[in-house]
Amino acid sequence: MVRIEFRRALEQAKAKAWARLAQPASLSAPPTEDYTAEGLATHLKLTKGTVYRLYRAGAWPNAYKVGRTKGLRIPRADVEAWRAAKVERPRFELIRAKKRH
Repeated sequence: MVRIEFRRALEQAKAKAWARLAQPASLSAPPTEDYTAEGLATHLKLTKGTVYRLYRAGAWPNAYKVGRTKGLRIPRADVEAWRAAKVERPRFELIRAKKRH
């Protein structure tokens, strides 16, 4: 009985997390303003290093660097498109290895 309740609670938590991810970003800042790496990390609850890693991987095609030391700017439209693509991405299934005889 406890195991079933735990699974149900886990599934509800997953559903809430996916629903939150699918929602548009909060409108606390004007939509024309770009994110900084630090601001985006705070907004998405990631580390600054993860934001830079995603930038280098090409997650935000219109992101740009400002000067040598000012940092990174990521357009809000890119972030919204990236979040939407994350939600729609198919889940991978495990492929079981063939047994050796």
